[in-house]
Amino acid sequence: MDFKVKKDSKCLGADDILEPMISIRKFTSSSASDVGVEYFRVYSDGRMWMKSGGSNVAMFTLNDGSNDVVRIFGSGKVVIGKEIKYSTHSDALLQVSGKIVSKEFFVTVQNWSDDVFEIHYKLPDLYELEKYYRTYKTLPGIPNVKEVLNDGVNVGKLIPLLLRKIEELTIIVVNQQKEIDQLKKSNK
Repeated sequence: MDFKVKKDSKCLGADDILEPMISIRKFTSSSASDVGVEYFRVYSDGRMWMKSGGSNVAMFTLNDGSNDVVRIFGSGKVVIGKEIKYSTHSDALLQVSGKIVSKEFFVTVQNWSDDVFEIHYKLPDLYELEKYYRTYKTLPGIPNVKEVLNDGVNVGKLIPLLLRKIEELTIIVVNQQKEIDQLKKSNK
């Protein structure tokens, strides 16, 4: 392949305002009329454009000299650090092999647990609950240790489940406190 880097304005599209500072093209001949196939542009304002080689081909890679640090694929998938080979999550658009630090983090959810406060909601029977957690070593609806170690934690599903358990326990504790207060009153 004959790739050439040149400062060039031939790759401007109708929607481009700035001329690219650098254009990388593949030329099929040495003819002056051959404009080539463009693969990469860098603009003076820092924007970059790259042609995709397909959805599973890394179209952009940053390398620290021995390891790929960031890879962006034609499908939109971004891998930061070493690619995580989860078969369960192979469709993830962002993979980060390492710690993520953020001031805010939002997960959109499909449901919420406030139905616990409705009159018709049936609270769990505590004796049945005890049988369940002694048998399965987890609470109903909460993934067990094997599932979490194999598949990871789906934060968008787990947070509403945990909130449901907290709300159920809050109602149970308040009801128990009312019973205790009633017993204390009747024993006086």
